[in-house]
Amino acid sequence: MVPVLDKAIHLDGLEIHVHQFFNQNSENAYCIVQYNDLNDIEALENVFMHLSQNGNIPEGISFQDFDFNLGEAIQLYIDFRISLPGFKIYINISGSGDSSKNAIYALKMGFDGIICSKILSQNADFSEGIHQYLSSTKNLSPEENKEMARHRNRIDEIDNEIIDLLASRFDEVKSLAAIKSGSHIPIVQPERWNQILKDVLSIATQKGLLESFIREIFNAIHMESIQKHLE
Repeated sequence: MVPVLDKAIHLDGLEIHVHQFFNQNSENAYCIVQYNDLNDIEALENVFMHLSQNGNIPEGISFQDFDFNLGEAIQLYIDFRISLPGFKIYINISGSGDSSKNAIYALKMGFDGIICSKILSQNADFSEGIHQYLSSTKNLSPEENKEMARHRNRIDEIDNEIIDLLASRFDEVKSLAAIKSGSHIPIVQPERWNQILKDVLSIATQKGLLESFIREIFNAIHMESIQKHLE
């Protein structure tokens, strides 16, 4: 998909680049190029409205490569997919340092397509990388669909168990807070917290879990526990 027209519009102080693409299904389709500084869904909806009022019906949005954190990119993709379900989501990899890798990341995530320069689209290594990925995909068999449903159901059950355990943990925190309050014991106990973190990280490592991931989760739990003490 290669842009054949590029223009810029200004809206609410933002410069938005609009590309018109040749598309065999919709020759006049427009795609909004969503740069890193335009990650607000409400602002994007205003852009779509502005274009529609001027007779340019937008077809979708495009992320400008993965220059930002991959986790942020995934969250933006989820937010846009849920909030703007009728629009397609592309990734523009024209200026990417690792175009093939980022293109495959995008396809695995569920992007509807890739936007690239004509030169890049004719690059043998890039084309071969995309071809190998697409040729390796297949439709799930009925048995695989059943197996996937079984795993998803179990994940839902585990999620509910996690919520129940967190609720029970914070019930204990509230009881502990009442005791501390009556005895004027400081809310934050650095030695105690350091030992908790050390213990859970040790267990997490043994189970093959990423230390930075577990640390982030338990730091969030700790901060929420402090808030419960202050209530």
